Amino acid sequence: KGFYVASQSPAAYCQTELSLAAALNFTYLDEVARSIGKGSTNIRPILQMIKNSKVRQVLQSLGYSFISISSGIPATEIRNADLYISFKGSIKDFRKSLMDTTPLPLFLNALSDTSQYDLHRNRVLSAFRALASLEQGRSPFFVFAHILTPHTPYVFGRNGEAINPPGRFFINDGLIKSEAERAAYIKGYADQLHFINGKIKETVESILAGSEEPPVIILQGDHGPRAYFSWKSADETYLKECLTVLNAVYFPGGDYHDLYPTLSPINTFIAMINRISGSNRSFLDDRSFYSTGARPYDFVPFDPDSYTKQLSDFVLK
Repeated sequence: KGFYVASQSPAAYCQTELSLAAALNFTYLDEVARSIGKGSTNIRPILQMIKNSKVRQVLQSLGYSFISISSGIPATEIRNADLYISFKGSIKDFRKSLMDTTPLPLFLNALSDTSQYDLHRNRVLSAFRALASLEQGRSPFFVFAHILTPHTPYVFGRNGEAINPPGRFFINDGLIKSEAERAAYIKGYADQLHFINGKIKETVESILAGSEEPPVIILQGDHGPRAYFSWKSADETYLKECLTVLNAVYFPGGDYHDLYPTLSPINTFIAMINRISGSNRSFLDDRSFYSTGARPYDFVPFDPDSYTKQLSDFVLK
């Protein structure tokens, strides 16, 4: 379709909130880490950076309206957008997050034909439908859609058939405890990805066909898969997996002279702003960092060129 695909794109961070905050604000989070402390677990500053990002501010200063599509997770629910698109039939996200720590979802699922997995599946499909059917005459506008797939839970089979995983609704991954669980994770990821690839292609075709003016489209992951991941240690994590992402860019006219294979998500948005505004912001070095769940601001740098670990180093005993 004329996209530029940065084939070696590195995620800045291995956690969604950190990665999106960096990309949408043209910056790494070193200053945030210094001000808040490496041992802090307070992510409120990061959430504010996502909700009121510099990308949003710059585009609004240029006359763009800001549209946000419901994601289903609190970190990327941007309800103060000029237009916030939510979906009926879903439990309020913060309340649902609390409920998921209790047995209550099991009772709700038993009493209702609509399980939490059904709601999640419908949200994903609704987000794609919303992207494909936005009123293209509403110009100019910037749409932010964080779609939680092919991330767990795996609710789609290879051909889009509904899958309801056993047990309570759970979105966290990186918690694999056996090689059997790892094999199931990889198969579920691949099957769901196969279906989602088709939905993305359909959505892109609809956007391109329905746009009065050629649009800018960015398809971007905020972190990679987590089949070989540990929330506790970089040494126990295959960093090439979790810190490598899809990064595909569509610019009208197909002029990609300033893009390159290791283009990071941060520099992707810098390139976008430069193209739209005529500015000349400098690219940053393309860097990646791991951090644990307990110390999200204690960043461990990752250099793919000097990284020597292989998948075989991460066999679970």
